[in-house]
Amino acid sequence: MQNTSTANHGRPSEDVCPISDALFAQICRSTPSQSRELSLGFSAQERARLALFCNSRAHLRESGREIAGTCTEASLTREGGQAGLVLFQQARSGPETWGLAPRQNSRRVSLAG
Repeated sequence: MQNTSTANHGRPSEDVCPISDALFAQICRSTPSQSRELSLGFSAQERARLALFCNSRAHLRESGREIAGTCTEASLTREGGQAGLVLFQQARSGPETWGLAPRQNSRRVSLAG
């Protein structure tokens, strides 16, 4: 595992990958379900950190949610605070709900002149 720096409140920074570059490269080349399987070899703390790290990157978001599905609520919340809790809930809700949530109270913009 790479040395992770900590952000506010002692949580690891989402800018530092929690696993080696070689293992991360495998995750990047894998499908989301393969990423989930690969992550099972990591410690609970590494999985939670990896799930948060991947979820914070658009191209790895689905893998992050799959990995989060292997984590406990406590581990994701400990590592990511509120973001970890939200990720836990998303992972449990399933891929069909991972789309963008509709915006509430948005003002419509008219381009008519």
